[in-house]
Amino acid sequence: MVEWLGYKPYAVTHASDYFDQLYDWAVELIK
Repeated sequence: MVEWLGYKPYAVTHASDYFDQLYDWAVELIK
């Protein structure tokens, strides 16, 4: 899901909890 950010979560449930925040960070990094 977020492996392209160089981060592999141990559990998808944990990743989904922070997915919105990770996405926001990704958008900022792309800018």
